[in-house]
Amino acid sequence: MGYLITEDVIDEVPDITLTSDPAVFNEKIICSYQFAPPNPDIYIKTFGGFGVYVNGSSLYFPRRRSKEILAVLLDHRGAVLTNSTIISTIWQDECNSPKVKMQFMKAFQILKNTLADAGISDILINDRNSKGINISKIRCDYLDAMEDTSFLLKNYHCDYLPDYSWAEETNGFLYQLYLTAVPEKDLLEL
Repeated sequence: MGYLITEDVIDEVPDITLTSDPAVFNEKIICSYQFAPPNPDIYIKTFGGFGVYVNGSSLYFPRRRSKEILAVLLDHRGAVLTNSTIISTIWQDECNSPKVKMQFMKAFQILKNTLADAGISDILINDRNSKGINISKIRCDYLDAMEDTSFLLKNYHCDYLPDYSWAEETNGFLYQLYLTAVPEKDLLEL
């Protein structure tokens, strides 16, 4: 398989073998160099429900707790969390149970496998007793809203991770951020 590229980008592509057949390819150059696939486009949606999209396709999580672990990591915007913090966030009152710790380890392993199958395991930071997410490798509406108030005003509707009760604190923070970003004349319409 080759890639169709125009002559003006030849200088930008290193170490390629070119063939040209103007009669067949309408004077375009065919590049027979096989490009390594780029890093997948990873988009994580937190407003209106939690979803992970890899190259535009929704990523399926076989266990809801695996998906929730990823949501907790994202909620902390790249901070590395102890396993105990993640467990107490998700399992709350049951967090000291050895059974819950085993459930966490199994759910995290399923998360790792799910991300590996999608080719995006490098977004996880995984140490024996702590976990995190590398936010430099993803795009996310929550992170975009934290950086850009115009994005927040257009996309936030008091619906940050609505499936998770532990996300209410961040939802409240986003709401306050939203209120401070709304022009005063528009506050009367809220």
